[in-house]
Parts: sequence; structure tokens; C-alpha cells
Amino acid sequence: MCGIAGKLNFSRSIQIDQELLSRMCEVIRHRGPDDVGFYINRNVGLGIRRLSIIDLEKGHQPISNEDNSVWVVFNGEIYNFLELRKELVAKNHIFRTKTDTEVIVHLYEEYGEECVKKLRGMFAFALWDQKEQKLFIARDRIGQKPLYYSTLNNSLIFGSELKTILQDPKIEKRINREALDDYLTCGFVPSPKTIFQGIYKLPPAHYLTCKEGRTRIERYWSVTYKSDENKGETFYAQRLEELLYESVKLRLVSDVPLGAFLSGGLDSSLIVAIMSGLSSRPVKTFSIGYKENSWNELQYARLVSERFGTEHKEFEVTCEVESLLPKLVWHLDEPFADSSAIPTYYVSKMTRQYVTVALSGDAGDEVFAGYRRYQGRRMARYFNYLPRWFRDKFISNVLKRLPEPTAYYGTSTIKKAKLFVDYASAVNNNPHTSWLPFFTPEEKTKLYNHNSEINILNYSSKFLHEYFKAFETSSELSRNAQDPVTQMLWVDLMTSLPEDMLTKVDRMSMAVSLEIRSPLLDHKLIEFMATVPTRLKLKGLTTKYILKKSVEHLLPKEIIHRKKQGFSAPIASWLKHELRPQVGDYLLSENSQSRNYFDQEYIKRLINDHQNGRSDFTRQIWALLNFEVWHRTFLNGKI
Repeated sequence: MCGIAGKLNFSRSIQIDQELLSRMCEVIRHRGPDDVGFYINRNVGLGIRRLSIIDLEKGHQPISNEDNSVWVVFNGEIYNFLELRKELVAKNHIFRTKTDTEVIVHLYEEYGEECVKKLRGMFAFALWDQKEQKLFIARDRIGQKPLYYSTLNNSLIFGSELKTILQDPKIEKRINREALDDYLTCGFVPSPKTIFQGIYKLPPAHYLTCKEGRTRIERYWSVTYKSDENKGETFYAQRLEELLYESVKLRLVSDVPLGAFLSGGLDSSLIVAIMSGLSSRPVKTFSIGYKENSWNELQYARLVSERFGTEHKEFEVTCEVESLLPKLVWHLDEPFADSSAIPTYYVSKMTRQYVTVALSGDAGDEVFAGYRRYQGRRMARYFNYLPRWFRDKFISNVLKRLPEPTAYYGTSTIKKAKLFVDYASAVNNNPHTSWLPFFTPEEKTKLYNHNSEINILNYSSKFLHEYFKAFETSSELSRNAQDPVTQMLWVDLMTSLPEDMLTKVDRMSMAVSLEIRSPLLDHKLIEFMATVPTRLKLKGLTTKYILKKSVEHLLPKEIIHRKKQGFSAPIASWLKHELRPQVGDYLLSENSQSRNYFDQEYIKRLINDHQNGRSDFTRQIWALLNFEVWHRTFLNGKI
């Protein structure tokens, strides 16, 4: 795992600034503390910070081909590199190292831009073709590894994190107001936008070429949902188990110590179970918990650890967010409102004390239909059959009068009921609703101050709607495009998985120089699951049905059948108590940067209602707090 950076000046007469390239790499030292390397040739420069995982002695980057005409810097892991290496050696390619990085160079020589289709893994790389005078950058299919770029100022500049690009003094830091609106809707800024104008994310499953100052972006992979109803439940369960074992086995190749995250949920537990079956030594497992009992999963993690005889470590998270939040915001680069970044950082930090690589159960919900919102979408259909007067006048009014317990956000029956009724209503008005936003369009109208409304230019975030429409109108994506659960699975795979879940995992693990490998993100596994009928993913209201069927003989029943508990933090309670002074200082003081965008009286009402227990505005306040800290860090700070 590494961090990459580079720049291509469109004019060959403009030399690369070596000092700039050094700064771009130094600012992401945390991604690769073991080594640094550069390739500079007139108007092109590539840089790398390396976290050594495979071929520790000879894996220095950048790496070239035999005649030094092709150079690459690479972040990630190619899990089928041994197979590809064997194929390339048979075609007379000469290797100098045992790394997966060198495979990319020779694969490009053999197949050109099509080389990305042969890679099985997580990656972001930049390749310079000296003969063609062409820069070729690519990102993995699902978006595990990030890649930012900008084509301002007659150049193309890129890096693993947005802060690499900000090292260039020619880049102006101007907020993209549409991206800000997207953030307030989703809690993240969706690709290809970033929070800054003129800087972009290369979307997952895309590559970019730049030659003679002209850039071209192409998608090279997409998943197609076409199930075969003639194959039975037994076939799908058995084939799924085979792919799970294959995916985990591929991710056990390492020249450094390796372990696993263990939350006690189904996904992480099955990874540990399979690892234990494939390993001759006890698996090292790592868990975190809270003093708040309703957030603790440690009892389940211990159950799995005892079942498989793992070397288990635990850590209790306490509320130190007031000092931690600026650090996390710096690593996340953009406003980011997913509070599960906090436990992800803590478990990564603890794990890094013992191993350099850890396997995790990321993406189980998006691949196997595990989120409650999939149940909610199915239930909403029947709820909306009720007479409108009964839904709106009776059920909604009764729920509005009930207080929302903010100490345990997301777990109270009352809160769940309110969320469901609001969601069902939203679905009734717009079938393309994936889930409830952080701020609804009506709430944003109240939130923006007059100046912001002018700058937003009446933009309203609709990117989720656009993905739903794309799925419905594309015969290449699905044979059953009208199935709402299948729609949601695809939209989540394209949006919240890479932009939220994988962004969080990459930044929080790389903040402590830990490599995370996610077997459930293997693209062959995802392609297979797209052939499984939706009725076997969500059977009635049973989530992850086929996955549970596939691994039920491996895991304790208490793990298979336990209620879902999200990997998050008790933010609602912290905002009421431990963080109460910081919330007011950040959002309501004279130093608040948010007052330049948002109505202070509206924010004050949100905070008062939440802290006095009248309503639960955890998501909204947390989103505003993160934007404020981000603004102070990136626009008012030294970055």
C-alpha cells in the first residue's frame, strides 16, 4: 500500500518542479513511511511513498520495463499477480523484482490500456509511456484506492489524496457550491466532484489518458444484474462459499504480519472463520467497544475469537473527539459526515501496533443486501397501501408527539419508526429515493443564508436520482430494472460504497499506515452475486439470506441470526454531553466559518432541540460540525 503523486506539464519546455513533487509526496508520508521514490523526465514527474508489503528489499518504486521506456507508481495490491507474471514470462518479459507492481508495467506493454481489465485487486496507478508521450492513470473497479486530479494551468496534476494537489501554489482553493450541496444531502462529496472547483476524483472503474494536452476518460468495467432463476438455492450457496474461500486465500499473500478486524458481525466473523481454516497459525483479531452498552459488540467478537482460537485484542473507545476530529478531517480531505470514521480510526490504530495488513468484512451489506433500508424499501410498498388519512393523520401525528431518545441514536424503536414513516412517504413521492438525506431540500432552504442561496444558483443535489434513472434505462445493467431492491443495490455499489464506506476505510487505515484488504470486494464475487436472484439476497425480510445459508455451518448460530448493529459511535449522546461546549464554539461563535454559508438561528434551533431532547438532529449537527472543522483546516489553515 502506498501513496502516489505526479504532474505532467503539457508543454515539454516546462520542467517539473522537483521541490513541488517532493512536497506532494511528503504530505502523504503516512500512506507510505517505508520508502520514497521519484521519476522525473523533463515535463513529467512521478512520485511514490511506499508501505512495504511484498518484496521488501527490491520493491522500490517507480518501476520500469526492460528498456526504461515505461514507468509506473502504484498504490494497492494485485491479488492475481503471480498468475499474470507467469503468463508474461511465457511471453518473454523479463522481471527484476518479485512485486505485483512490476506486473503492471509488462501487462501494459502487452495489452496497452486494456491491461486494467486483467487486474484483480485494489489499485490506483500512474504510468508514463515515454515513447508515446502519454500519461495513463487508472483506478480499481469498486473504488478502494483513491485518485484525485486536476487539469488546471496547462498541466495534469494527480495524487492519492486531495492534499497532494493542494501543494501546488497555482491551484486555487475555491469551494464548489454544488459539491457542498451534495455533501449536505449525502454526507460526502460524490465523484467526479470534489469540494474544490477544478479538482476531481477519477471515478471507480475508470482510467484517464493524457497525450499532447488532451485528456480522455473511459469506463472499463460495470456489473450487470442478470439472475438465472433456473439455478436453485443450493447451487448459489455452494458457489458463493467457493468464491469466499478463493477471495480470502488470495488476500493472505504478504511478507509482513497479517491479521483481521473482528466486530462480531456476520461479515467480519466469516472472514475470520475462513482465515482460520486456511492458516496453520492462530489468526490475530482486533475489536473495539464502548462503555455505552448499547453500542458494544465485544461479546460477539469474543464468541467468534473463542470458536476459532484467535489471538484477540480489544480496545475501548472513549470520547476524545474534540481533539481527534481535526486530525480525522485532515486525513479525510473533504467534508465527511459518517461518524463510523471514528471507530474505524481507533481499530486501525490499535491493529497497526501488531500487524501491517488486516482483512476486513467491508461491503457485505452492499453486495449481499444487508442494510435495513432494503427491508424498509420492501415494507414501504405495503405501508403505502394504507389509506393516506391513516398514514398521515394518525400514524405520523402519533409518532411526532413521541420524544426521540438521543442517547442511543439508531437503536430506539421510536427513532426507527419515525425514520421508516418518513422514508415510506419519500418513496411514495419519489420511487428513486435510496434513503433519507442528511438535510432534505426543505431543510436546506432554511439552512442556507441569503448569500449562500445566491451562490448555490438554485442547484439541488439529484445525483442519486440520476443513478436510478441510469439503471432503469440501461438494458446492459439489468434484466429486471424495475425491481426496487436491485436498483438500490446497484446505486449503493456505485455511490455510497466507494464514496462513503471505502473512503472512510482507506483514509482511517492509511492515517496509521495500515493496509486493509477486503475479500467481499473481489470483483468476481460481486459479479457472481449480481447473478443471484434478489429473492435469495433478501428473502422476505431476512437480509443476506444466501450468505447466511452459505456459511451457516462455519459460524455460531448467535452470529448468523443476531440483529444487525452498525459499526458506529454514540455521537448523539456525545453531542448532548461530552461535546456540548465544542458544538457551540464551532458552530455558533464569532469565529464560526459556517455563518458565511448558513443561517445561525436555524443552526441554533437544531442544537437546542437536540441537546434538550426534543428531537434527534445527530446527522445534521455532525455534518455541520465536520464542515466547520474542515473549513478551518483547509481554507483557514496552512494546507
